[in-house]
Amino acid sequence: MKNEIKNCKKCSQNFILEKDDLSFYEKMKVPVPKVCPDCRFKMRAMFRNERTLYNQNCGLCHRSIITMYNTNSPYIIYCNDCWLSDKWDPYSYAINYDSTKPFFDQLKALVLKVPKSATYSSIATGPNINSEYTNFAGGNRNCYLLFNSGPNNEDCAYSRGIIDSRDVFDIYYADKIENSYECVNIHKSTGIVFGQNVSDCIDSRFVLNCSGCTNCFGCVNLRHKSYYFFNEPLEREEWIERVSQISGSYAKTEEMKMKFAEFVLKFPNRSNNCLKVENCVGDYIFESKNCYKCFEVSFCEGL
Repeated sequence: MKNEIKNCKKCSQNFILEKDDLSFYEKMKVPVPKVCPDCRFKMRAMFRNERTLYNQNCGLCHRSIITMYNTNSPYIIYCNDCWLSDKWDPYSYAINYDSTKPFFDQLKALVLKVPKSATYSSIATGPNINSEYTNFAGGNRNCYLLFNSGPNNEDCAYSRGIIDSRDVFDIYYADKIENSYECVNIHKSTGIVFGQNVSDCIDSRFVLNCSGCTNCFGCVNLRHKSYYFFNEPLEREEWIERVSQISGSYAKTEEMKMKFAEFVLKFPNRSNNCLKVENCVGDYIFESKNCYKCFEVSFCEGL
């Protein structure tokens, strides 16, 4: 059996079906896919609505709720409290399987009949407290528009993929951080503003690919440094004076954004942000092995 080249019915791009794939389809007695892997993933991902929220009424207690299901959705929606309660019996929605009818038609009927939870949060991470505007998040307190995050976040907003953090806004992918704003991939740090790929840093702004730094401003690729300004070492008093001239000024902060964007182009960047990986393709993969086309993966193998 040889590899086959197919044309995707969705995007009209050619894709390859390898002989191992063809053998699997033959063994499972299923038809060969007519859609490329990327389009098939997009079709599967359509079922996950993470960051768009709607206002509806609970189908059981009828109070106004926030939900991930559109108002035109055919599903029955319960608020999270009702869905987790004993007010309704899930067995009462059971349907007898009819072998003369297509399986997926019966599965669709069951999915439409059984109530859905307004938003998703893992029971293992604990309940959300005063955090109604969150989804795929659990164990959070006083959080707003927080997605795919938790547990143990408090007073956080407008963020995704954060764990065990306090008082942070506009953060993507972080853990154990505090008092930070507009950052990507930050770990075990506090007081970081406009940072990316930062770990174990304190009170630093406009930093990229830095580790173990304290009181740094506009710095790139530094390790265990203090009082650096655009990668230049300064005395503490001079550093404080320069930074104080910028702090609190919107115009000067915007000026520093432009200056920093030009400054980072002078430095080399790693081809990816993966750490401690073996035979992996993707980005932000940590301590994993044999992972192909993966993103934001930790402690995994064979994906």
